[in-house]
Amino acid sequence: MGTHAVFVVKGHEHAAEDDNHFVFRHWDGYPSVIMPDLLKVLPFAWPLPRFEPDDFAAAIIRAWKEEGGGNIRTAKDEYVVSNFFYVIYPKNDQVWVEIRKSYLTAEPEWVGQLQAWTPPPKET
Repeated sequence: MGTHAVFVVKGHEHAAEDDNHFVFRHWDGYPSVIMPDLLKVLPFAWPLPRFEPDDFAAAIIRAWKEEGGGNIRTAKDEYVVSNFFYVIYPKNDQVWVEIRKSYLTAEPEWVGQLQAWTPPPKET
């Protein structure tokens, strides 16, 4: 079984739930893989400071989907069973990410600018 990840792309930090866009990744959902991969998304999205959640979600799929099939796809909502949730939104003209184990109940394990992330010494 893969390490699932759901990406919740929001128009701003406190956006209403019905404005969110979701992307599902079936395997390689660990932060040590995802965070560098998210940097590869930036060339396919609007240049900052412009940020549109639907465009950024499409850019994730464009950057990562290399073949047919279902490793990368849109998700209906955040309730997909997942090992990690990545909440992505613009803040101070930068892309910010929250890494969570649960979207609705857990506090973020990490919050910060995408480009400021560094891997922890050991992931669990």
